[in-house]
Parts: sequence; C-alpha cells; structure tokens
Amino acid sequence: MFVIIVLLVDNLNKFIHFIHIYAHFVDIVVYKLKFFFNFTYQLSIGLFFNVEKIVVDIVDKSLYNIRNWVFTNLSTSLLITMLVKFITCFFLKNLFFLLLLWIILGILFLFRSFLFLYMNFFLKLHKEFFIHNYYIYIFICFRKNTDRRIFGIMKDNLPQIWEKTLHLIKAELTEVSFNTWIKAIEPISFENDVIVLGTPNDFIKDILNTRYITLISNAIKQVTSQQYVIKIIIPTEDNFKNLDKSNSRSNNRLSTDSLSNLQLNPKYTFDTFVIGNSNRFAHAACVAVAESPAKAYNPLFIYGGVGLGKTHLMNAIGHYILQNNPNTKVAYVSSETFTNELINSIRDDRNVEFRNKYRNVDVLLIDDIQFIAGKESTQEEFFHTFNALRESNKQIIISSDRPPKDIPTLEDRLRTRFEWGLITDIQTPDFETRTAILRKKAQMENIDVSDEVMLFIAKKIQSNIRELEGALIRIVAYSSLTNSEVTLDLASEALKEIFSSKARQLNVPLIKEVISNKFNVKIEDLDSKKRTRAIAYPRQIAMYITRELTDLSLPKIGEEFGGRDHTTVMHAHEKVSNDIKNDPLFKERIEKIMEELKGN
Repeated sequence: MFVIIVLLVDNLNKFIHFIHIYAHFVDIVVYKLKFFFNFTYQLSIGLFFNVEKIVVDIVDKSLYNIRNWVFTNLSTSLLITMLVKFITCFFLKNLFFLLLLWIILGILFLFRSFLFLYMNFFLKLHKEFFIHNYYIYIFICFRKNTDRRIFGIMKDNLPQIWEKTLHLIKAELTEVSFNTWIKAIEPISFENDVIVLGTPNDFIKDILNTRYITLISNAIKQVTSQQYVIKIIIPTEDNFKNLDKSNSRSNNRLSTDSLSNLQLNPKYTFDTFVIGNSNRFAHAACVAVAESPAKAYNPLFIYGGVGLGKTHLMNAIGHYILQNNPNTKVAYVSSETFTNELINSIRDDRNVEFRNKYRNVDVLLIDDIQFIAGKESTQEEFFHTFNALRESNKQIIISSDRPPKDIPTLEDRLRTRFEWGLITDIQTPDFETRTAILRKKAQMENIDVSDEVMLFIAKKIQSNIRELEGALIRIVAYSSLTNSEVTLDLASEALKEIFSSKARQLNVPLIKEVISNKFNVKIEDLDSKKRTRAIAYPRQIAMYITRELTDLSLPKIGEEFGGRDHTTVMHAHEKVSNDIKNDPLFKERIEKIMEELKGN
C-alpha cells in the first residue's frame, strides 16, 4: 500500500510539474499573440506610418519571437513528452487546441511573408506619389457600414494628378480637340471615390460626357492605378474653389478667416475684361473702387442685363484688392447664398456667427441683389449688415439686373441706401465691342478663327456676351467634330439652330397676341385706357411677362402698353408676382404661358 501511495504521489508531482510547464507555455503564447493583435490595433488608428519599418520592426518582432521561442525553448523530446502526457491526462480533447495553435502560428508566419512582399511591391508601383521614405496614408476601419480604404490618394494631390492626366490625354488628341474640350477643364474636388471636374458651359459638358468621359477616366486610372467615378459640372461662384478651400468647408463653420478669396472666379479679372462704349463707365468706377476701397464710391451699385459682365467686374474688384492688399478680408456672395446661409444660421442657432462673417469683412460684394426682394427676413438682416459695414467705413459693391428704383417689393430703406453711392449700368455691347470680346476669347483659349468668322458672329449675335462666347465655342466644336476647317459656311451651318430660334425672338406684339388669346380680350384693349378687371388684369399679366422675358426697361414697357408710366408697370409686376406666390394654380398657368412664348 505504501509503495502504491509513493507512486501515486510521484506521478501526481510529475503531473503538476507538467501542468506548470504547459500553463507557462500557454501564457507566453497568449502574451505574444496579444502583442501581435495590439500591433494590429495600433496600425488601425495610425495616420502616417513607415510601412517597411512597421513590417520589419513590429511584425517580425511579434511573429518571429513567438516562432523562435517555440523552437528554442521546447525540445523535440519535451514536446513529445508533453503531447503524451497531454493525451493521457486530458483524454485527447486538448490535443486539438495544441494543433490549432501550431496552425495559427504557421498562418501568421505566412501572413507576415505575404504582407512584407506586398508592401514592397506596392511601394515600387506607386513610388512617384510618395516622398520622405514612402510615407503613405493608412486607414483600416472595422466599424460597420464604413468605407474601407487602406491606400488612397490625398485630396491635396488632385491638381498634380490632373496635370499628369492632361499630359496623357494630350498625347491622344489633336491640338485643336485638346484646346477646345480638355484645356478649360478645372479639377474641383475629390470626395468618396468621385473626382469632380468643372467645365465652362453646358455644350462642352455634353460633349465631354458623350465623347471624352471614357478617355478622361482611363487616363486618371493610368495615373493613379485606381478607378474613380468622374463627374463633370458647370462650376458656380459658390463652388469654384481649390481643394484647400473645400477642405475648410467640410467643418461646416462660418469663418471670416476663409473669406478672402473663397469664391472668386480666377478667370474674371480686369485684364480679361474687354472695355467698350457699353461698359466703359462701369469699368472705370470698378477700378476706382478697387484702387481705393471705401474712399471712392460707397456703395457701388452695378446693374445690367443677363450676361453683360456684372459678375466679371465684381470678381475683378475682389482679385485686384487681394492682389494689392492680401490681408484684406473680401467676401463675395450671391444674394441666394446669403439667404440660404441666413436660414441655416437660424435653424442651427448660429446667428451671431453668421453676422460676424459678413459684418467683420473689409469688402462685401453681393451679386444679384434683386432676389432678396419680397424676402422680409433677408432684407432685415442685410439692412443691418449694410449699416454695420458703412459705419465701419467698409466697402460695399452690389449688382442687380435693374436699378434700385425698379426692384419690386424692395424695402424703401434699402432702396435709399443703395442710392447713396454711385449707380452705374452696363448696356448691350455694340458691334465693335462684340468683335473685341470674341478676339479676346479666342486669344485666351488659343482658338484659331479668322476675322471674317468673328465679324459674322458679332453681327449675328447681339444680345449678350455669354451667347457670343457660346457661339464661338459651338463653331470650333463643330469644326473639330466634323474635322473641317473653320470657314464662313461652316460657321453659318453650325449656328443655324441659334438663328432659327432667334427668328422667333420674343417681342411685345407677340406677347400681346398670346395674352389676348389666352384671356379672350382684344389686343387694342391692352393698349387702351379701359380699367375694368377683365381688361386691366390681362394687361398687368402682359406687362409682367414682358418684364420677365425681355430686356426692355420699365419706361419702354409702359410706352408699349398705351404710353403708361413706369410706375404703372412696377405696380403690375408687383401685383402679378404676389398672386403667383399665393396661388399655385395661377402660378402654373403663367408658367405655361411663358414656356409657350419661349418655344418650350
């Protein structure tokens, strides 16, 4: 019995010793594995890492230490002994754990080797994008519904990427095609695998989307080795900004520090503005204000029809001031943006921040002020902003499609303040100015067009600058697409659709004819002195539509309707505008009439 007890105790001691060794082994393995997974966590939250250093210093240390410890500290005999005792004492069930452990170690070793080779291959493939020991941006995100990107191009690289893309595209196209369609493209932003490119007008946008989008996409893929979605837009003043400025927008703050050159179009400067008899006075006034802000004319009010150069002059003032005084805070904004920001500030309880943004600037340029008419809260806010800037001796420049006295539903207190300074207008350009504008455009865009063709365009297109430039682009595009030389016959063929639509250009007799048919009144009654509602209201509608769809001034419209005073036209426009706002059915009816008149 005594011998049996001694043997049992001896075996028990050996078993306990084995358990101690086995537990020690498991503890070390778990510790090493924990170290490895800690490395993974550190990698997931890192920003800029040296990939090779991470792989060699951390992965090697964790994986090789585990592997070396196993082969160094556990001899073959010990492992066999452990396995035998393991099977004997634990009825085989823990054998699977040990085998699984060895499999895990093998997988980790293979993972390390694969990762090391992949990193070196990736860096060699993309070495032109990374400097300073191949620093790259690593994102490993384990959160649900989160976009995972391990390697990506920085937004700051978009201008450089686009430059390289242009070189590739240029090699694939003729010089004329490249200068016509591709050269004017501007990189706008890079968000969520979408690269946004800006183009000057709808016509070029349509051509790019139908003919060149695949070429652009493939060129960008060749530069970046990744596939991106290409979106082409027509940039407005509110989104024509570089990537650094778009980054500041993402924090959704209204900061006066970022106002300086936030929304100015780089193409609109005094150097690119063509001076003629129709705009000479307005140009001189803008130069005077730019040279001496808040000293020459304050406020400066510029008005004129669509596409005559108001926005160009506004941007030119901002550029000139910033070029000569870089520390000046210049804010350029449309009245629509001003209204939207005001609404957002009220919604988000950021009124003070909104007011600080526009009342702490040195120069405020606000475009299309006529759109605040009828918006009481916007007019109230702008009234106080105007006063705050004037009291602080800050410059205010305003543009509109009509003079202050002709803006309906504009508060008198604002109207009088707009008239405090200098009011200047821009007229439709004459033939000589139109020709000069076309030559300037051709020079800027490196377009080779004969004087004969330019004179032809200037003679046929008399409305505004946008249509002039659009006609020139259309002719060059037609030449490129048909692979033909730009001649007078080709120009006539390219613009025939424009000329056919101009043949039915809106005029007062046509408007009167449509209104008389729609409301069952005689055309002569619209010009008569009759004031019954059955005649007066259709007359007011005709005046409203004439004001909206033509470039006629208020006095001229009054003359066309029986020699009435311009105040009568203002009253008619205001009354119909209010009825449109308050009556959806009436609004729909007027819109249909206007669409019919426009030939839509």
